Amino acid sequence: MENEFIPYELALELKELGFNSPCFGYYRCEDRELFPYTYYTGQFNDLILAPITQQAFKFFREKYNIHSYIEIEKGDNTYFYTIDLNELPKNKDKVVDGGFWEGGADDWNHEQAEIECIKELIKIVKDLDSK
Repeated sequence: MENEFIPYELALELKELGFNSPCFGYYRCEDRELFPYTYYTGQFNDLILAPITQQAFKFFREKYNIHSYIEIEKGDNTYFYTIDLNELPKNKDKVVDGGFWEGGADDWNHEQAEIECIKELIKIVKDLDSK
């Protein structure tokens, strides 16, 4: 079940972008260990919410209107992601050169493609926010 949660480093970056939705788990800051949320007993500032990958994708859709897709090239079983930026507001559309990003590797599985896609989504949003 732990592989359903995004890694600590990405959870921390999502927190910095404003992610604050209820989650089934959290990372304890002191040791980055993942715990079910029902075990939480401390202060909120000593934890990082641990979203599952679907929550991360939903966050980018709802907050930034950025849609992404994980797909497979059926002939060679290569997973890749596509990030659709065509729905960005007009004032930010000029910041982005093009509408799609694609990435992939021969040894990726679906979960790895999801993580790589979330990494790219974070980079895109940080770039948009800095301009």
